[in-house]
Amino acid sequence: MNTLTTQVASDVENDSLILEVLSEDGECLVIVERLDSDRKLRFQVFTEFLDAACVQEILEIAKKELQAFEDGTALSEAKRDFSFKLTSDSS
Repeated sequence: MNTLTTQVASDVENDSLILEVLSEDGECLVIVERLDSDRKLRFQVFTEFLDAACVQEILEIAKKELQAFEDGTALSEAKRDFSFKLTSDSS
């Protein structure tokens, strides 16, 4: 099992706060970015394989580390660029 570490960085130019997930070798595998001006969260993956449990854990860590947007809006209220609808095929 690989051990991942996280670090938080500030991007003044983009008015954002970033959670970076790093491999044991220091390679950046995932970035979760809190974009304060747009009240959006951006999730970027730079690895081919990442299991669902790991993604869930990363998002939980991001909630704690990135806290709320600068204006106090909760991260759960982040705006969406896309929407989706789950459907099931019952045949």
